[in-house]
Amino acid sequence: MVPPQVVMDIMIGGASPRPNPTPSRDAWAATGNWIGNDAMWISLPLDGVFQRRYSKVWMIPLKGGPITVRGRQLDGDGQGTFTGTASDGNIGSSVTFSTTGCWELRYSLAGEELRFTLRVED
Repeated sequence: MVPPQVVMDIMIGGASPRPNPTPSRDAWAATGNWIGNDAMWISLPLDGVFQRRYSKVWMIPLKGGPITVRGRQLDGDGQGTFTGTASDGNIGSSVTFSTTGCWELRYSLAGEELRFTLRVED
């Protein structure tokens, strides 16, 4: 999916060094794996595999309000800790997975939900 221009502007605005010249939105989006809706956009790993040593999923809020992040392991009984905040330019959500495996995450903001699965590995 190709995110709206504001998502690209936020991501490139925080990049160091900034790409020069700035790529087109389509070219920039083609280097990532984005899902989104009118409330938020989320950057997923290209291969769908999240490395457990990391703790951030890039989330760009397009609307205000509280964000809820929920997760559940689909192939086991693992637990996780999931936190999200939504404010102008805030591009993170914290995720901690107790174990490797297949996980479903659900992000809710302003009455809209994004749901996706990730393979979590060490």
